[in-house]
Amino acid sequence: MLKDFQPAPQADKHSFTANCAPDRHTPSQAIFSCGIFKWVPTKTGKGIKKSAVIHRVIGPVSKPDLVYFEAQRLCRKLDGGWTPCKKSSKVKSG
Repeated sequence: MLKDFQPAPQADKHSFTANCAPDRHTPSQAIFSCGIFKWVPTKTGKGIKKSAVIHRVIGPVSKPDLVYFEAQRLCRKLDGGWTPCKKSSKVKSG
């Protein structure tokens, strides 16, 4: 799955998490989401940590790769300086 092929964390870069990603144990779920965040320096400056979620990508459980692909695309846009005007976006199933 695409969610498993994210680059290594780097300060000031964006990534996403899919803690509620669909699997065989969630057949009743219709949609799920990925939260996009920025890697930020820790207070001590000796590492990095996740920021609060900046944007959320929402899509159908039946098409998780479309949701992951859109999340990766938006991470690249954010790394390039894009600023989202909404807190979330939806991926259509077809």
